[in-house]
Amino acid sequence: GWRKHGSYCYFIGIQTKTLDEAKDDCRRSNSYLADVSNAVDNAFLVSLVGLRPEKYFWLGLSNQNDIDQFVWTNANSVGFTHWNAEMPGHQQGCVAMKTGVFAGLWEVLPCTNKEKYICKHLAEGAVLTPAPPSVTPTKCAEGWTRVGSRNDCFK
Repeated sequence: GWRKHGSYCYFIGIQTKTLDEAKDDCRRSNSYLADVSNAVDNAFLVSLVGLRPEKYFWLGLSNQNDIDQFVWTNANSVGFTHWNAEMPGHQQGCVAMKTGVFAGLWEVLPCTNKEKYICKHLAEGAVLTPAPPSVTPTKCAEGWTRVGSRNDCFK
């Protein structure tokens, strides 16, 4: 069944499916293929699937439309990744979480592979706190140069 973690609930698909089939199956239960926003969430997913005999579990990340840009199926921005060695390389496909010795690491696979999958939805009664507004960096005075993305300037 569904397992709660933080403000979300997760479900491990019981049949192997292509990424599109898995996406449709999650949608039928008012959820989506899991996105992973930080190492704690990734570790929780490892606790669910890491010791299972299947080799991979689909996440909702792919670069199907643009080889240079990975996107989550739920349109959230990609702020965290946990690639296995030599991944993502220059491969186009869909992202799955590995199990076993390399549990929790992500690999790019052909989207037509049949793998089990992880669905996710907002827990009942959970309320998401909106992200704080982004601050536009101040401009450096004429003749000064900004240091990276910080609000420091040098001459």
